This record gives sequence, structure tokens and C-alpha cells, in this order.
Amino acid sequence: MKVEKFQEVDKSNLFLYHKWRRGYVTESAVNIMLLAQRLLAVLIIVIPGIMAGYGWNLMRDAIFANFTAAGTPFPVLKLIGGLTLFLLGTFFIAGFFLYRDKKKKLLLSQHENPDR
Repeated sequence: MKVEKFQEVDKSNLFLYHKWRRGYVTESAVNIMLLAQRLLAVLIIVIPGIMAGYGWNLMRDAIFANFTAAGTPFPVLKLIGGLTLFLLGTFFIAGFFLYRDKKKKLLLSQHENPDR
């Protein structure tokens, strides 16, 4: 007779839950798979965050390089590249959180907004 501990742990991934119920994988394997999925989700957020931080650093260096070395041209390409990295990283993170909140129904649509 099986002990149903999986119900207490997590049923968010129904595919893994049904594989466990049918006996294809063990409970510890399911927990490892769920942990791997969460770590992958963290990496998906961390990489654009590092990219946005590096873009911010490039923009800062481009702006303040003009103050330190007199007579050198302004590094326009460095500024544009930094701005691009910063905006791409920021928009990716914002889109990720917006998608997650819409999926969990934490956002109100314009028709449901009581302030309007």
C-alpha cells in the first residue's frame, strides 16, 4: 500500500504527480524534478538581471569617462549598448512578473478596476 505524501508536498505540476501515482517515478525523484524546475526559473530571472546590471555599468562608465579624460570623444556606442542591455534585461524581468501575476489572476483588468 502506497503512502500518499506527495499530496502534502506539491501538486502544482500535475504531469509529475500523475507519473508518481502510476508508479513510474519515486517521490524523491519527483521532489528533485520540482527543485530543478525552481532552480531553472531562478536562473531565468538572474541572467537578465545580471545583463541589466552590466548595461547600467556600461552607461555609467560612458557618462563618467568624459569627465575624467579631457579631449577624448564621448563613447556613444558604449552608451547605446549599455542602454540596450539595461532595457532588455529590465523589460524581460517586468514581462516575467506581469505574465506570472496574470496567470495567478493577481491583476485586475481595466473593466474590473474599481477606481475608474
